Amino acid sequence: MVNRQRVLEALEHLLLTAVSVLVAVILITAFMRVIATPDREVTATGVQAAGATSESAVTTTTEAPRLVVAASPVTTTTAAPASCQRDNPTASEGQMVFRIFYRCGSSRLPTAATWVYRTVPTTTAVLTTTMRMLVNGPSGSERADGFRSVFSSATSDSVISVTLSSGATVVNFAPFGELPELRDPTQQLFALADMYASLFQYERVDTVEFRIQNDCEAFWAALNKFGCRVITRADWDAALSGYRAGT
Repeated sequence: MVNRQRVLEALEHLLLTAVSVLVAVILITAFMRVIATPDREVTATGVQAAGATSESAVTTTTEAPRLVVAASPVTTTTAAPASCQRDNPTASEGQMVFRIFYRCGSSRLPTAATWVYRTVPTTTAVLTTTMRMLVNGPSGSERADGFRSVFSSATSDSVISVTLSSGATVVNFAPFGELPELRDPTQQLFALADMYASLFQYERVDTVEFRIQNDCEAFWAALNKFGCRVITRADWDAALSGYRAGT
């Protein structure tokens, strides 16, 4: 009787040991599967890239402006007339020559192929000077030669500031007031293209954001558009290629 009890105890011990080993094997196998599973992709929502500034963080889209061009009976030739061509002047000592883009000729889409030159005293505020000359609009002689823009003496004081941080350019405007031309899709297209072309001609500019009184959405609202748009150099290059292909 005693021997039988000892045998049963021994068998019970072996059974418990076997169960313990089996449970351990199951747990180890499950753990190995967990650590062998590739990490899931982590979304970048709310993550700011290293070196990005708070100004660049307000970006809501990098999509190039999709402005519908109204049908126009004018010819679609891209060749600029002779009056739209300008010779690059030679700057005297203490002066700099700037290139400002304006629409000229009969192209129905902006191709950034026409511009004027301005000679001004040497300055380190290159982007600010560029934008302030741009919003002055073409001069009388330039308009007589066919250069056109929504900008004129009425908008000459509209640029408050231009900042550049790690390639991100922010242009801050004062309210444009009553400027009905900016409500017209074709005028909008050329005005924006002139601004982008004038800024992206500088290699250090990677992105461009326009604001009115430090409000990006307010700028686009003035053009009857919703949201804030920050345009990259790649966006502009793609849009420009499309414009040139469509003319």
